[in-house]
Amino acid sequence: WPGSCEPGEHVIYVDADNPSINAAIQAVQWGGTVRIAPGPMALTETINPLGKAVTIRGAVASDGTQPTILFGNDTFRLIECSSGETASTEFRNLTLLGGSADNGGGMYNLDSSPRLVNCAFSGNTADIFGGAMYNKRSNPTITKCIFISNYAAFAGGGIYNIDSSPQMAGCELSANTVVLVGGAGIYQDGEGTTTLS
Repeated sequence: WPGSCEPGEHVIYVDADNPSINAAIQAVQWGGTVRIAPGPMALTETINPLGKAVTIRGAVASDGTQPTILFGNDTFRLIECSSGETASTEFRNLTLLGGSADNGGGMYNLDSSPRLVNCAFSGNTADIFGGAMYNKRSNPTITKCIFISNYAAFAGGGIYNIDSSPQMAGCELSANTVVLVGGAGIYQDGEGTTTLS
């Protein structure tokens, strides 16, 4: 599963023997890659790159699916970017299951605009806004990602945006639910515009 690396790329591998993704992020060189083994991995803490330019990358099966599955057992948020991350912080080939928080059960972006490629969010919940993803003053780039069967109590079962302008291309939103306000797939609040292609 390690696969090929770019010439000169600094890579740290995360697997059952070395399970801390955050420790790997701290250890990898700026601009390097954290590669996560295929299979399910129970997280014990929220992944937070703390503003570092790094690629956090799962495996890809021969059929194109992403078998790296990260789950939180409905006890905490899975990913947080709140340190000014840009597109040089990238999440790729990850399936994110069972995150839970007040806002952004799967991912929470505050004043940060990371890049996501070929990721899947499913079964994530928010007590207020953004079951899969919550964006505040953030403009993430989201490409070929799936948001399916996520839930928020108030608004944005899949994605909640406030004063944010995400760029989404080739994405699927399906079977997300919300109870009180609206936006089962996406809820856009405040300034900003979500671009879908």
